[in-house]
Amino acid sequence: MDVLNELSQALDGVLIRLRRELRDGLRREGIRLPPPAVQVLLLLQRRGSMGMRDVAVCSGRDKGQLTRLVTALVDEGLVERQVNDLDRRAARVSLTAKGLSAASLCARIERRALHHLCEPLSASDQASLTRLLRRCLQEDQG
Repeated sequence: MDVLNELSQALDGVLIRLRRELRDGLRREGIRLPPPAVQVLLLLQRRGSMGMRDVAVCSGRDKGQLTRLVTALVDEGLVERQVNDLDRRAARVSLTAKGLSAASLCARIERRALHHLCEPLSASDQASLTRLLRRCLQEDQG
């Protein structure tokens, strides 16, 4: 097997394990949000209020998926949507107080899952892995 196939399998395995650990951690805490909703909460926690287009780009969701997801989060009282008076198509979303609390809990769960996943790696290995992954993504962040 060539190195790119091995890399693909390793990345798939890591992502599957991380998703499982996140899902299990969320369930233990009584959070019944789907992973894409958690992703949006964490994105808004880290970056603050964002336009829907930016959320779509950062989350990898298309406009329709994101609209349904944000509507569900609004209905749960976790996110609020502000429509731009000059361009009704352009909306911004931000966390409510309840959403900030939920996002903080989700961030702690995510951190525990990452800690558990990276436990076999030294601090130096973790720093190297982070640096290498960021280098892989530089082209997209350019």
